[in-house]
Amino acid sequence: MIRQFIRIRHVRARTALACIATCLLVTEPSFALEPQPVGQSASTFAELETAGTVIRRIRIDAQNIFDLNDREENNWLFRTANKLHVKTRPQVIEQLLLFKVGERISAQKIEETERLLRNVRFIYDVEIKPEAQADGMVDIAVTTRDTWTIDAAGSVSRSGGNNKTSFGVKEYNLFGSGLRVGFSRTSDADRKGNEFEVSYPQAFDGWTQVSYTQARFDDGKRKAAAIVRPFYALDTRWAYGATFNNDDRIDSIYNAGETVSQYRHRQKFAEVFGGYSPGLINGWTQRFLIGGRLRDDEYALEPGRVFSTIAPALLPVKQDQHAVFFRHEIVEDQFVKLKNRDQIARPEFFRLGFNSQVQITRSLESLGSTRSAWQYFASVSNGFAFASNRNLLVSGLVEQRIASTGAAMTQVGGVARYYIPQGNAALFYAA
Repeated sequence: MIRQFIRIRHVRARTALACIATCLLVTEPSFALEPQPVGQSASTFAELETAGTVIRRIRIDAQNIFDLNDREENNWLFRTANKLHVKTRPQVIEQLLLFKVGERISAQKIEETERLLRNVRFIYDVEIKPEAQADGMVDIAVTTRDTWTIDAAGSVSRSGGNNKTSFGVKEYNLFGSGLRVGFSRTSDADRKGNEFEVSYPQAFDGWTQVSYTQARFDDGKRKAAAIVRPFYALDTRWAYGATFNNDDRIDSIYNAGETVSQYRHRQKFAEVFGGYSPGLINGWTQRFLIGGRLRDDEYALEPGRVFSTIAPALLPVKQDQHAVFFRHEIVEDQFVKLKNRDQIARPEFFRLGFNSQVQITRSLESLGSTRSAWQYFASVSNGFAFASNRNLLVSGLVEQRIASTGAAMTQVGGVARYYIPQGNAALFYAA
């Protein structure tokens, strides 16, 4: 797999033009950030940490999509894009920082903050650096660059005598607040209807994710809600969450591309959990979670939905799984900042450290399950760095869960990815 990135700015210009003309407003700038410093400091964060320096002030500069101080970007097209886009509010960025005013400098927290910010959907680039330094105190500048946050998409197709259409729009950063809203409409051989979703990933303390989805179709409806505070950082000490999903729909049975029968599928799912971690200790983090899970699947023939002379020979087995689970995670703090791997001309953090997750689930008849059963899930991954900036990422998993027949089903898998840079403009990738 070869990736080449030549004349990036011309690609961005064409992308922006297409965005404004068709409302498919997606663009990713490819320039370096240049914040305006209030002072000069040659010290690195590692040196400041060693000296026990305290954070005096944090200056946040949330910039727009295009830099109008750049002559190549100061044109009517990019100015229009900037005017249409609402910049991220500084307080939204401030909530995502792992370091605060009055704390001692921690190079690990600053590096992890950059890594977290780069994973935020509405942030394209970020730079954190020390500015004025005096009397054992330092100012920190956090400069971010937005990316376009409106996704609009639509499609029309015809296959096997059936039409399929879809369109939708999603905003990932409504009015610069971090709020996400979306609406979509689909129509295909199975169903047609609308779906609305809203989520806020920075509720309460800035790290709690709240979401709600509601969909109505001609064959049923679906509702889902969640409130989750994850282990968002390596030193996060506690987590909690609750999710709920209620789905009622018609599933089809096909023969030679034709629908021969249909049946009603009602599914309820709910989960609650709480977790604790002793934090980041000597470069390693352990996490412990315990929770409860409910999943009920019910199937029934739908009157008027059996089109062939023979009803379905076998419906999925009704399953009620009411279970408790325990999960253990290990994460090694070993990340490396690279460019031109999975994305073009954009910094990425690759996890080269060891990572594992083991979960044991026990469903019990005494809790209302159809049958008592053990289920498990285990995954492990690691990364390796070689000469000439080559990287190998490997992972594996094993899982046992309950199949639609009611019997246990085991799944085993693994992935290996190998990256070999070919100079500055190309990459060999194998998986």
